[in-house]
Amino acid sequence: MNPETPHGGGPVRQNTTIIPHTPVRTPNGRTRPSSIAELAKEAMDDLWDENKDFKHYLRVAERYRREGKECAKRGDLEGAFVQLARAATLVLEKLPLHKDYYGILSENQRHNLSLVSLFIFYC
Repeated sequence: MNPETPHGGGPVRQNTTIIPHTPVRTPNGRTRPSSIAELAKEAMDDLWDENKDFKHYLRVAERYRREGKECAKRGDLEGAFVQLARAATLVLEKLPLHKDYYGILSENQRHNLSLVSLFIFYC
């Protein structure tokens, strides 16, 4: 696996920093699968800066969704979980809090964005 690419795929950049998934090492030096709590915590690391442009986060959420799908295709379920959790958190929790959410999006667009959760997980 390339250390500059998370989960063996393309780099995921946020604030120009590559965010790789890090396996958990047990005391005896072996790696073990990450727990759901560990994966969820990793998914939330450096996810949001309210001063960034609204459209920036739409692009980032789409990139996370694509990367999650690619991870799943490769069988990297931990990577898929992290990337899809990032996409879902941005779309469902963070974007509605953005200062430009109501100014940029119409009511219909906001409704459609709320439906993206189905698209993120089932496409």
